Amino acid sequence: MNCSSVCHYLVSSSPRLTKPMNRSDLPSFAACFYLFNAASVCQAFYWAYALNRMSVIPGSTLSVTMQWSVIGGQGLLGVVAAVMLLRRLAWTKHFLLAQLIIGNGLNVLTHKQPIFLMLTGALFSAIPLLIVVRIPIQERAPSHSVSTVSQRIQRNCGLGLYGLASYLMFGTLSALFTGTSRTVSSSAMRTPAAAVELICWLLLMLVGGAIFGQRAKAQRWAGILLTALASYMVLFCCVSYVYARTLYPQVEGLFHWDATLQWLVILAMTGFTLVGLSDGGKSSRSA
Repeated sequence: MNCSSVCHYLVSSSPRLTKPMNRSDLPSFAACFYLFNAASVCQAFYWAYALNRMSVIPGSTLSVTMQWSVIGGQGLLGVVAAVMLLRRLAWTKHFLLAQLIIGNGLNVLTHKQPIFLMLTGALFSAIPLLIVVRIPIQERAPSHSVSTVSQRIQRNCGLGLYGLASYLMFGTLSALFTGTSRTVSSSAMRTPAAAVELICWLLLMLVGGAIFGQRAKAQRWAGILLTALASYMVLFCCVSYVYARTLYPQVEGLFHWDATLQWLVILAMTGFTLVGLSDGGKSSRSA
């Protein structure tokens, strides 16, 4: 079953998939990009340490210690940017722009890579800002007055399981795409094993939604996360392919596009469906 047939089946079987995401959800969508980027930093650190290859930036003129500091700092700043987007702080765009300029300026000064790769990396890092550049970011009013302590605990626990499930899905999809393993001691990822793992992580997300308690909001957060994960992974796979083909042209048959894209289509359509279902719940309650 190829990607086009999967896409056709999912679109034809769910009329809600054509419903676009609200503009008010775009900051949360962009925040997920920063969080997944931080997840990729964690993976890079793990593999650099596990394989005893301490350099984490190909072609960098920085020392190993500085490379780890720069990459770790960028990952932490990405988490800060995600929190700012989720909290809808008024000066978030200024922070994102400053982070983009400083990060790419540092790359230009310390990298010995083809200009094409630098431009590719700059465009990839600019995507979260491009997502929100034309929409107003207004700080949300605190909701503590209308929710109890137990409801807030439930919500945070549910979101925590959402985050864990998304991180595990990211690891599985990355390993599936590159044909590598999740850890040094595990076997190489294959399509059947990836399917089992992804179903398990989706079930974990389902448990998180049950704990969350508020059905429409739980569906919306799950939908945003799954859609953002699929979108990020498409870009991540493309950028990884460009970097590998440019820096390591001797490596052949490394990437598994078809198996990965099938799952990305499924996750994206599931995400859009959940967002549509949450909108339907809101409409029925308002009626």
